[in-house]
Amino acid sequence: RQEQEAEAERRKLEKKFEEKLADAWAMLSAEADERSQQAEGKQKRQERDGEMKQVEEEQPKRDEAEAESKEREKEFEMFTEAREKGTSEEEEQKQQTEAKRKGQEQNGEA
Repeated sequence: RQEQEAEAERRKLEKKFEEKLADAWAMLSAEADERSQQAEGKQKRQERDGEMKQVEEEQPKRDEAEAESKEREKEFEMFTEAREKGTSEEEEQKQQTEAKRKGQEQNGEA
């Protein structure tokens, strides 16, 4: 009978040990998950900071490219205006030449 009581006590202690072991494992696992999430968050912050730094470093290049683009656009507008003006001046000269020719024809006929 003592043997059975000892065996029952042993099983009881084993069960308590397994429960405590499971609790400890769950706690360690939760801590590990938390540390992992913190490390992941830190990594994301570092990546974001790196991206921000890269954006800041590239900003002067973008500003320069934008200024060049605006300058080219302005030059194109000036060229277009000059071409249009030149075309209208050519038309005006043609009309004047035509009027002179017609005037001379009329003078020649009269």
